[in-house]
Amino acid sequence: MAHIFIFEGPDYTGKSSCVKYCEEELKKNYKDRDVKVIRSPGGTPIGEKIRDIARVEAKGTIEQVGAYLASLLSVYEYLTSEEVVNSKDIILLDRWVYSLLAYQLKDLKENQISRSLIKLAEDMSKIPSQVFLFDVSFEQLMERIKASDKTEEKDRFENSQEEEKKRILRNYTLLKIPQFMRLDTNRLDLNLCKTLTLTEIIKKVENL
Repeated sequence: MAHIFIFEGPDYTGKSSCVKYCEEELKKNYKDRDVKVIRSPGGTPIGEKIRDIARVEAKGTIEQVGAYLASLLSVYEYLTSEEVVNSKDIILLDRWVYSLLAYQLKDLKENQISRSLIKLAEDMSKIPSQVFLFDVSFEQLMERIKASDKTEEKDRFENSQEEEKKRILRNYTLLKIPQFMRLDTNRLDLNLCKTLTLTEIIKKVENL
């Protein structure tokens, strides 16, 4: 049976660096298993095409959320396929439904879109999985953005107003995530976060 590990949290928390580190270490330690990194939304050929549509062509929030949701569903279909379920794969999922809720919805009040996304998250929790939620304060977030040596064009999050960034961070705190481990990267340095995360993954994998 495959085991899925979900890495969640806003940008500049060290999430993607941790995914890359865990991928490299797991490949060294588990040569008998396929270790895969899947980004979400995206992750599959059709999911990537839909993601591009969401980023470039979708004009309004509803269109964008709809496109991202379609992309997420393509990932969900893959993760629940017999090919994956009956395998010994270790899958590191870079974001899932929770980020879509936190980023795309103005708030987490009950509405048709949020209900659909929450249902998808609940269904996902039935698959053997562990969620790592990377957390950061607004002040620390702003310091990291200012100190970033990123050379490519800044994305929507980086270019957003302070209130928008605060809204996204606030939404993450409101999410009800099953089976999660919160990593506060204000208090823990990235190397310690990497070690804690890898240790938790190995513990889960060894128990399969």
